[in-house]
Amino acid sequence: IAVGAAAAADLLAIGRDAQAAVTLTPDAPREVLSQAMAQAVAEGAKDAGADVTLLTVSETTADAAAAYGKLALGCPAMGDEVLEEVEFEPFFQGLEARLSGKRVSLFGSYGWGDGQWMREWAARTEDSGAVLCGEPLIANEAPDGAALAQCRALGAALAGS
Repeated sequence: IAVGAAAAADLLAIGRDAQAAVTLTPDAPREVLSQAMAQAVAEGAKDAGADVTLLTVSETTADAAAAYGKLALGCPAMGDEVLEEVEFEPFFQGLEARLSGKRVSLFGSYGWGDGQWMREWAARTEDSGAVLCGEPLIANEAPDGAALAQCRALGAALAGS
């Protein structure tokens, strides 16, 4: 299992052998809420037997992420309910064409709106040929105990699938 992320988003890539994990976490305060979700996803994967290491998206590439068979991607809603536009959107655009046949899970936090950014992101992910693993997870503002438990379950499910 491998995990990666952008300064404004998180990426968890679970590899073919489900034995090594790397978690990319955002380093900007605005993304702390999605970072907590990414850490919970990584904990769930770790509890299911994955070895997890924390990194940032600026420390990886779409090419490196595409090498893994399964991905859990996290990004907070920004601006007018869109993916973070400086680092994560370009990263995802580079990865999008390589998602065909991969199992992908999505998660993130938002401060207002109704989760439109996640619905659009999920549609883009499925349109790329990926198979969504579970319903995308969203948390309004700070993820509570229930949301973090769902994130841990997501990580465990990805590690075990």
